[in-house]
Amino acid sequence: MVFVKYNRALQRRYKRKDTVDPIVLDEIDECNEWLTGTMESDNEDDLVFEDDNLTWNVVGEAVGANDPYYATRSAAASSRFEKGKGVATDSGGHGRSKASRRPPSTSSPMTLVDDDDEMEEDFIGPEYEDTLLDNDDYEYDDSDCFVVTYSTLIKGFCKPKRVEDALELFRNMSQRGLVGNTVTYNTLIQGLFQDGDCDMAQELFKVMVSDGDGVPPNIMTYNILLNGLCKNGKLEKALVVFEYLQKSKLEHDICTYNIMIEGMCKARKVEDGWNLFCSLSLKGVKPDVITYNTMISGFCWEGLKEEADTLFKKMKEDGPLPDSGTYNTLIRTHLRDGDKAASAEIIKEMRSCEFAGDASTIGLVTNMLDDGRLDKSFLDMLS
Repeated sequence: MVFVKYNRALQRRYKRKDTVDPIVLDEIDECNEWLTGTMESDNEDDLVFEDDNLTWNVVGEAVGANDPYYATRSAAASSRFEKGKGVATDSGGHGRSKASRRPPSTSSPMTLVDDDDEMEEDFIGPEYEDTLLDNDDYEYDDSDCFVVTYSTLIKGFCKPKRVEDALELFRNMSQRGLVGNTVTYNTLIQGLFQDGDCDMAQELFKVMVSDGDGVPPNIMTYNILLNGLCKNGKLEKALVVFEYLQKSKLEHDICTYNIMIEGMCKARKVEDGWNLFCSLSLKGVKPDVITYNTMISGFCWEGLKEEADTLFKKMKEDGPLPDSGTYNTLIRTHLRDGDKAASAEIIKEMRSCEFAGDASTIGLVTNMLDDGRLDKSFLDMLS
């Protein structure tokens, strides 16, 4: 919110630079909530750029600056926007459908053209999300401040799945002659995949890597692409991208392999997933707890309990140590198979490690209690 208001204040000062002394008391007090007791009221239709249609109300909505701010003494103001209002409309004010989406060309800036509940992790989720905007090695020029601002706003729209509004801002960048960077494309591609628009996500990736004015993808770009394809049932296309990636000079991380192993297992290609898992040591890549949990889940989906238990034992012997997801996956698998003794042993071990039953495990035990397949002692052990 401070960022948006600061930009507005700078713009107003700049417009009046030849007629108003920049340091006068009423100018200072006007924005000082602690002196006046109220926050200043800005014109929500002010343009960010004089020759453009991007307004501050769109900026405020994307970054949440228009939300009520309860830390001040003034009364909280209501949101300036009605739910559903956005910028992704055509000339008649009608919202765009997925079929009408077109990625802008980078060569000409003015051209506008329940999974199985055993899986405990989303590989391109909160633990990786913040890295989308990390680019410490990037050298910025004067125009990059605008690109960073647009990228932040685009991410703000993608999070609540308002991808149409994010695409409109992306087109707005092209109209202003600004070219999105890797972060911009990563954010939009991920948003499109999460919105279920795989075709548009792939088209945008093609625009990104096009010859000439293409933007260089990084490993996060490929992770987003692989994850989106796998989660939308397009494993074969993901395998083509993965094969290309292995031949490229980009350094892979364990996240890349986790995505592919999960994609293979969920496509019932557990043997392929296992082969990839076993090849990690040859590639000099160390599997993490997510890798093990994914493979154990794959074995459990296929009813391969012995293989799952063997891998579980290997974790305890060689590391990484099992986590809550590992234990809960195995508990559910043995319960569904009617092996109460094995389930009870794993529950006791889990509790000794100070882990607890998750919602899926407790739900399964509750259902089995209701139909008489379990007694209350199992629920007591989990609590």
